[in-house]
Formats: sequence, C-alpha cells, structure tokens
Amino acid sequence: MSQQDLSQYVDAVRDEQTPAPGASPAGEPSGAATSDTDAFETPGAEAFPGDGVDVDGRATLSVEVCLPDGDEETVRFARVAGEGGVGRSELDAPEAAAATLTDAVGSPAVLTGGGRVVGDQRYGFGSLESVTAEGDSIRVEIDEKHAINGRPKDDPRTPILGSWQVYLPATGAEAETIANAIRAYQTGETDHFRASQRRRANKRERLYERFRSLSPGDTVSTPAYATDLTVISHSYDVWATGVSTLRGSTDKQVHAVVVSNPRGGFYQLGIQQSCSDDELPTCYLSRSLKHVPTPNTEFSVEDRFTADDCAVEGGSPADDAPFAIPDRAADESPLPAKCRRESLRDFNGIGENTAREVFKTAGTTCAHEIAYALYGEGDVDAAAGAVAEAIKTSPKHNEVFNRLKDIHNDTLK
Repeated sequence: MSQQDLSQYVDAVRDEQTPAPGASPAGEPSGAATSDTDAFETPGAEAFPGDGVDVDGRATLSVEVCLPDGDEETVRFARVAGEGGVGRSELDAPEAAAATLTDAVGSPAVLTGGGRVVGDQRYGFGSLESVTAEGDSIRVEIDEKHAINGRPKDDPRTPILGSWQVYLPATGAEAETIANAIRAYQTGETDHFRASQRRRANKRERLYERFRSLSPGDTVSTPAYATDLTVISHSYDVWATGVSTLRGSTDKQVHAVVVSNPRGGFYQLGIQQSCSDDELPTCYLSRSLKHVPTPNTEFSVEDRFTADDCAVEGGSPADDAPFAIPDRAADESPLPAKCRRESLRDFNGIGENTAREVFKTAGTTCAHEIAYALYGEGDVDAAAGAVAEAIKTSPKHNEVFNRLKDIHNDTLK
C-alpha cells in the first residue's frame, strides 16, 4: 500500500468513525486507558480504527490463541509502522502511521523487533496505551500482557518505532478475539494463551502419564539402542546427576524405572519432572551396568533424548524376569539423596587434617550424616562425641557447628 493510499484510508476512517475514547490528533500524545478500566474490558471495534488495517502489501504475522470455550482461533496482525533491522530505521509514511495508531489507542497490539536478528523475533502482546509523534519519529506505549519466545514481559514498554515494529489486528473481529484470549488467560479461564502451548502441555502430560504408569514387563524403545528395553521395576522419583548444560553440569529430578537390555546390561531410565512451556520433557539414561541397579538411588546420565522419541508397549513380565527392589533404607532416610548432600571438606574452617580425623572416627565426611549424628539419631551417633572433638580442633569450630545445626534443621523441614 502506497503512502497516498494509506493516507486516503485513514481519512476515510476518520470521516466514518467517531474517534476512540482517549484518542488525540496525530503529533500529540494520545490518552492512555483510565486507571480503573482494563484496556481489554471493551475489546474490538469500539477501540479500533474502522474495519481494521488494510493488510494488502503489508507484513503480517499470525498467532493461534485459546478461547474460554475450549476453541482455538487464528488472529492475523498487520504491521503499521517500523522496519526492523539494527539501528534506527526511517519510517514509511510516518504521518499516516501515526494517525492509524492514534485511532487504535486502547486496542490490542503486538510489539516486536528492537534490532534482533530475523528468525529470533520476540513478540509482546498487549494494549496500545498512547502514541507520540514528533516529526518523522513515533513513540508508542505498549502495556504488555503476554510475551512469547523467551523474552520477559515488560510493563509497559515505550520504544521509538523504526527497528521496533508495531502490529495491529487485521480486523475489528480479530481485535476482539485476541483481547478475549488475553483476558481469559489473565483471569484463569484458560490455562494457556497460545494454542500451540496448550497442545504441547497436553502432549507433555500424556508423556508424563505414560512414563509414570510403566510397570514390569512393559518395553520402551529409545534412540540410544536398537533393541527395546524391558521394564523391571515400578516407577519412582530420583535424581539424575551430571546432566550436561551450557554452564557445565547439573542434577535433574526425574520419574524413573529400571530397565534391562535383552543383549545384556541394566539401566535406569528417567523423564525430567518439569520443563518450560515451550519444551517437551527430556529422558535421561544411565550407563550400562552388569548388575541390577537399585531403584530410588540417583544415577549418572550417559545419554539423553526427547521423551517424544520413546515408544512404550505394554507387556507382562516373564516368570524368570529379574525385578529391581527399591532400597528401603533410602526410602525411610530423612536425609536427602547423596547428590544433594554437602561435604564437611567444603566448609570454611575445616582443613584436611580435621576432615581426616572426622573420617577416621565416623567413616564419612558427609555433612548431612554428621549433622544427623550430632543433632539427631544418625548411624554414626555412637561416635558423635569423637566427631565433635575432632571438629573442635578447628579455630572456626563454632561456625562449623552452627552450619551443621542449620543443615539438620533444614533436613527436618
């Protein structure tokens, strides 16, 4: 659409429509929504320019949103101003764009750009609160209600258009649809704003349920092995350790089972217990062992893959099939998993000599076990006095005892 066509379109809209509440002439700040009225309380054409924005020749984007009745609908947005790219960009037809935006104050809008690389755009959905035009420059205020693609929601944003771009719904009906979707998400009528998020969440829950319901005799196919792995335990919660990340390694809580490989070897296979809305859960597989690993004990990760890459088939265990029995002591212990425990050697004030004396007396330098022995009823309780005497050799023993007491109190919570 040329600048002349856009100007004629805006003029026609002004002739046929009473300006929206709070609108002001182009070049002047538009009035923001009143403090006691949500911008989406009256969505649609009442706060929208005419029949919408002519999308002919304009860049558009579409988003499929969730509606309160369970339906899903696609809403189109048309770019009104801003060219994207890096650095300040010249606006095409700034006067006409300012007029269109001014008439749309109060309507839903999308803000994107800001010099980001194409393909990694981050979109913020919200209400257009005000427009300020100064010469060829336009500043908008967007009260963001929802942001996607990883960028935190900011409330509000007031960018100068250019590398930043602003989009309006293509029609008044679509403006009403997007407003209803945002309001429903804000008020809890819908659990998700985007339909893709809801579908992914439903799929995520199916994957979790499928994994939690695994029982002995079921088989699981994975990308790691050509053979199917046979489940030989019921599911349990445990820690998977040594998960590689960009920042090193970390531990993940997983729902896990013990599995066997018909070609030999036993493994623990777990699915992470939580992930972001934009992801599907990851499965973690331990290294192969010659003996049956004990369920409910943490395992080191050897391989990983998306849970959606696993296929499960029900079955019954063979009469002579092995069965992994959980460690009852681990279940009944008040102490956290071993990968969650601290070492006395890491305490400020504990030197190598003190740590060695504690180990000779208690057989461990695990701070959680020692704290439980000193202030609870742990396995090294009989040697608690000797442990305390060894710690007292440290010039900072009071700090050490206080830290151990804090560990014990935290364990009891």
